[in-house]
Amino acid sequence: MSSAATIHRPRLQRGRAGPMELPRHGRWLLPRLSLLVVLAMLVWVGMQQLSTPDVVPASAPATTFSAARAIEHLRVITAEPRAVGLPGHTATREYLVAQLEALGLETEVQVTSIAVTGEEGAEGIGAGTVYNVLARIPGTDSTGAIAIDGHYDSGATGPGAMDAGSGFVTMLETARAVLAGPALRNGVILVFAVGGEEGMPGAAPFNGQHAW
Repeated sequence: MSSAATIHRPRLQRGRAGPMELPRHGRWLLPRLSLLVVLAMLVWVGMQQLSTPDVVPASAPATTFSAARAIEHLRVITAEPRAVGLPGHTATREYLVAQLEALGLETEVQVTSIAVTGEEGAEGIGAGTVYNVLARIPGTDSTGAIAIDGHYDSGATGPGAMDAGSGFVTMLETARAVLAGPALRNGVILVFAVGGEEGMPGAAPFNGQHAW
């Protein structure tokens, strides 16, 4: 008598293939890390493309703006703080008028009184006299004028080389370079206002009172 032996083999369970799941905290961490890496690369690439221009020397042609020439003015006005009311402020105004007149510009000091309210949240009204230094480069056939504005005072405790000495000397050197070149059709008004560190009280009377 023959008999057939039955062999039972275990059946393998085949699971469906799928993506590996990250822990819950990794699901939000990975995209953010990737974004940071991309931003860091972009910043690095941008920094490689940036370069500051060389300073144009004082020997450059008269019609060229020269930072080397401008910085000589900066050395003068930053000898001491020039906050409103300090001796350095008066000295800077006198120096500015002398430089503008040396360029042959029509120059004046606008002297006027002004009353201003305090900043938001402050009480009271402040009043005083402002001294704006103004100069004008005439145009050949002016249909209007371009105004360039900056303040010539500084804070009370520092030389104000950047705020706003850099603007002060940029305006002076720009005026010199413009005058050395062909005459412009439209005029240019230079407004060296007072009180930049006190809310620009000098700008308001120029805008509202002066004929220019």
